[in-house]
Amino acid sequence: MKIKMKTTLIKMPIISFRRIENPLEREGKRKYIAVIQAKNLSRDFEDWRKINPRDPSTTSGVAKKITQSLEDMPQDFFFKNRGITLLVEKATFNNDAQNLSVELSDPKIHGILDGGHTYKIIIKTLDELENKEKSDLDNAFVQIEILEGFTDIEDVVGIVEARNTSTQVKDQSIEELRGNFDVIKTVLKKERYADRIAYKEIEFSEDGSKKDIDVKEILSYLICFDSESFNDKNHPIIAYSGKGAVLNHA
Repeated sequence: MKIKMKTTLIKMPIISFRRIENPLEREGKRKYIAVIQAKNLSRDFEDWRKINPRDPSTTSGVAKKITQSLEDMPQDFFFKNRGITLLVEKATFNNDAQNLSVELSDPKIHGILDGGHTYKIIIKTLDELENKEKSDLDNAFVQIEILEGFTDIEDVVGIVEARNTSTQVKDQSIEELRGNFDVIKTVLKKERYADRIAYKEIEFSEDGSKKDIDVKEILSYLICFDSESFNDKNHPIIAYSGKGAVLNHA
């Protein structure tokens, strides 16, 4: 029996909202475009970033360019930034109140799938500004693309892979999204180094430090004990010849 997950409802005031007609609407798959004042982005999305293939860094070159664009030319931010893409269970718009409501229930399917850097930088910038300075961002707007009705994890993985081609998503981030590392997490969860293992391409600890153990290192050790695939004539050289190869080993 499938367990019903608790639904999170997030509401935000927005500037505009449009449904984009598509050929899969009969299957319940819908697409919407919303425009929101950057300072009205909900902080509740912080808990819904699991499907994003990498933890956003606010110190990378890309992040610095986004921050500069937001702070120096907020009026142009909407046109220079690709925006944020959400996968949700349901999206509704109250035309009278100009409020967008999105429902999310499954962290493996719903949340921010693209635009994690944009989201993180906007929230960080707002948190660092004094109240009197926040008015400087009144002219900063961001686009939110909303995809509704996707329930299959492979559909979600396919969208994530396709949407993240500008900065190539490494295979391990996709494998993490598929849940293929869940067994390793369960086995190692009580080990003192468990919180230091990065299962995504880039992953940070709660204190903001970058996790220093790559899951591919764990996989390379495990491969050495795979007696079904290797023997005294066929050695597991992929364990040390290239970290990327261990991801392809079944």
